[in-house]
Amino acid sequence: MKPNPQNATAPVIDFLRRHDGAAALLPAALRNLRLGQDTLALMPAVLRESCEVAGCDDGVLVLRVSSAGAAAKLRQTLPRLRDALLDRGWQVSSIRVRVQPRTLNTRPEARKKKTGVAISPQGVAAFADLRNTLADSPLKTAVERLIKRRRGNDD
Repeated sequence: MKPNPQNATAPVIDFLRRHDGAAALLPAALRNLRLGQDTLALMPAVLRESCEVAGCDDGVLVLRVSSAGAAAKLRQTLPRLRDALLDRGWQVSSIRVRVQPRTLNTRPEARKKKTGVAISPQGVAAFADLRNTLADSPLKTAVERLIKRRRGNDD
């Protein structure tokens, strides 16, 4: 289940409300939040994970995507996306796409460590039997590494 962006922004909104100097930023922050939510909701589901709204200035909406492939797919949908945003009342005259690979800090789900498939003890034993039948080769070396990792004696 994905985190609700509304809940994630609640502490920021509370901070902006409590501090006089920052309170002036609240309307713009809420506007950008709503624009981002509408934009992502109108976008094809396949592109939502690799795209984020960078901002909107003078009617130009800027979207950041994580790869050139995602940018190419997104550019095909821009006229329809712009029209849908106009229908919802957003004054968006054009949309720009910037390719900017994500860093480890941008999204928590991007930082999750990839884990391998679990192998039962019988499976590890089967790989050990396979290793004994293989001649010295890169495959045998790879099988030996797999066995070491699964048995917990990784170097």
